[in-house]
Amino acid sequence: MTYEETHRLNTLIEKYLSAQTSSAEEAEMRRLLSSSGLLPEHENFRSMLMGIDSLRAPEGLEERIAAGIDRLATLENTHPVKVRRTARWWGVAASVALLIGIGTAFLGRTTREHPGSDLTPEETYAQMEDALTLLATSMDRGYREAAQAEETTAMATATALRALASLSESNEHTENI
Repeated sequence: MTYEETHRLNTLIEKYLSAQTSSAEEAEMRRLLSSSGLLPEHENFRSMLMGIDSLRAPEGLEERIAAGIDRLATLENTHPVKVRRTARWWGVAASVALLIGIGTAFLGRTTREHPGSDLTPEETYAQMEDALTLLATSMDRGYREAAQAEETTAMATATALRALASLSESNEHTENI
């Protein structure tokens, strides 16, 4: 087997294992696997592929699956309202349980101090307020500096364009002489 064939076979095997091969590519892969001079890993893959090919679905499996699907469709059509009502009640029950859980969590938390903290809730609130004020101030400064940088960039671009236009005009004037 040539280097190109080996490389192509490796590519096809990768595509096959990721379920991205077409029928023509699978046929080409099988043809390459049937050639002589395969690498040991290709021999192993060929054995695995032959094993997969030898597997067959039991007789009548498709018919049994189709009959099961038809039977489920019939059941679904005969009891749709009952299923919907049951599902609705389960949804209501889940919502009530969720509300009870959330309410219990919030009611269980009173205005006690945080574990491991020496601060009262008022002191914690003041510190959070200071931190948020600092964050807002920093963000405002950042926005102003970004706007200033954008303005400076626009001015530099305009200056560069004027200089290029001036050079272009002087080149045209020189060519006309």
